[in-house]
Amino acid sequence: MKRIKKAPEVKPSFFDSKTNVAFVGIAAIIILVLSAVFMFVESGYDKFQINNNTDLKLEYVKTSYVYEQGPLTDEVTTESIAANSSYSEAAKEINLTGTEANLEIRFKFENGEELFTDSGIFNGKFSGNVRIKFDKTDDPNIIKMTVKAHNGLFGNTKEIYCDESYNIDLSENMMLD
Repeated sequence: MKRIKKAPEVKPSFFDSKTNVAFVGIAAIIILVLSAVFMFVESGYDKFQINNNTDLKLEYVKTSYVYEQGPLTDEVTTESIAANSSYSEAAKEINLTGTEANLEIRFKFENGEELFTDSGIFNGKFSGNVRIKFDKTDDPNIIKMTVKAHNGLFGNTKEIYCDESYNIDLSENMMLD
């Protein structure tokens, strides 16, 4: 009589279960969607934006990076931003390492005087977004100005910090706060 050998036990593969295959498929789709979202968000960076959400025309906005010994970059002038409109352009990488620079912003509303402020601390390579917003408030003589700048999606607050708000009193032609 011949002996019948038992067939070796075959362990089921991870992919033999329909549940496991579905789980891997869903995980792959989630990873692809998140990758696409991050690429889309990152492609929206390196912009310089000015939003004028007021009823007044901005005659000009002049910006430059300065430090205690003077300007580090040439002044960039954006002229004539109409009421309730915006301006946007591509930003260039600027190496501000070791300077503790500020973004100097000079601006003038129609029928007003030039005002200026220094915003933020820039102490590294900056190749991100700068956004300057002018918004109406409940008081018709007060405009809120917000200045934000950051590198990348999450930003690096050790090298670049710029998240400031100012109130502008148009009747007195002065910055408040």
